Amino acid sequence: RATALFDRMVLRGQADYQTHLIRLNWMASAGRFDDAKQVLDDLKKRFKVNRVAYNIMLSGYLRAGRKADALAIWNWMSANKDAEFNPDRVTCATMLHYFHQSGDLEGATTVMETLSKWG
Repeated sequence: RATALFDRMVLRGQADYQTHLIRLNWMASAGRFDDAKQVLDDLKKRFKVNRVAYNIMLSGYLRAGRKADALAIWNWMSANKDAEFNPDRVTCATMLHYFHQSGDLEGATTVMETLSKWG
């Protein structure tokens, strides 16, 4: 029912950026990454996307144990020339929590270096 409601909101032009982020978070949290990617693509077409959407995807991937996908987003954000996409405190805290839980000291050190670099 929630998906049908959201679809109607999009068709009526009632779905704003926040509404799309809520749906993205829902899809990523549920491990529905193909659907989440579609929502992210739709977001990019309709709005100026910032790091919040990518933080949602990164967090969802880590919760699902998809470290390689999360690291791909992390690396993209870290290398991005646009400051709107550079890792922020939320990004770093998400990654640090994951590396702490997994005992990956090297990964945690990389995050700390990035945090120092970007502030």
